[in-house]
Amino acid sequence: MGAYEDMMNEMSELSDANFNFEPGSDFEPQNADSRSGNILGVKGLASQAKNAVRNPNTNNLANFNIQVTRPTRAIVGVSLPFVLFGYQEEQNLYKSLITSILPAGVTFTSYTTNGIASTFTYTSGANVDTIVVTCKEYPYVPLVYSSSVNRFEVAYMRYRLSVTTQIAQYDEAFTFVKRNMFGITETNPINIGSYQKPEDYNTGIVNVPVAYNVGKAKSITHSIIDSGAANFSITISMFVSKVVTQD
Repeated sequence: MGAYEDMMNEMSELSDANFNFEPGSDFEPQNADSRSGNILGVKGLASQAKNAVRNPNTNNLANFNIQVTRPTRAIVGVSLPFVLFGYQEEQNLYKSLITSILPAGVTFTSYTTNGIASTFTYTSGANVDTIVVTCKEYPYVPLVYSSSVNRFEVAYMRYRLSVTTQIAQYDEAFTFVKRNMFGITETNPINIGSYQKPEDYNTGIVNVPVAYNVGKAKSITHSIIDSGAANFSITISMFVSKVVTQD
């Protein structure tokens, strides 16, 4: 039995288990490329889910941290967009989604991957900036592809700033996007700042109790501000409550 069959069996075992969680939203995120690495990514998520210690408040089976970094700030004073997951959109290099939220005067020049991380590149005149998306626990690119094979349900998120004073980042639109093969699109935007509690102002951490599904037809669009310094980043921790094999 090959690696793919092993993965599917493992994910089927997870989907058959009795998880006491009902997602509060129909929205889901998405996927990537690199066929060999992606299978290991899903299998790794499945293994963590089977062995993880459950959070008593959410019954989470696993968690992972997506880090989004703006290494440079050549395009000054402008927030630059990026997309998380969305395997169907990734196949088109996210051109349609990025174009729809691109700031005036900025050109989206490329989306590239190295099998582990994803990079969005922008220009404004002679100035060039990038946004890099990674995952600390699994290679991000295979993780995106894996969600085209197996859907996982996220119970809630934790949103963290690398520089706690940059709370303007909370006001950047965080939008769940669902688009089918015919281009019919549904969006569900949330404001991270609206979940901020008084004690969060000094920590740069906001817990976001929004449940959603990560699958093959859904994405998250968001932007990262010009913080005034290089290497500003946000980390989005996702707490998985269930894994389901997709048709």
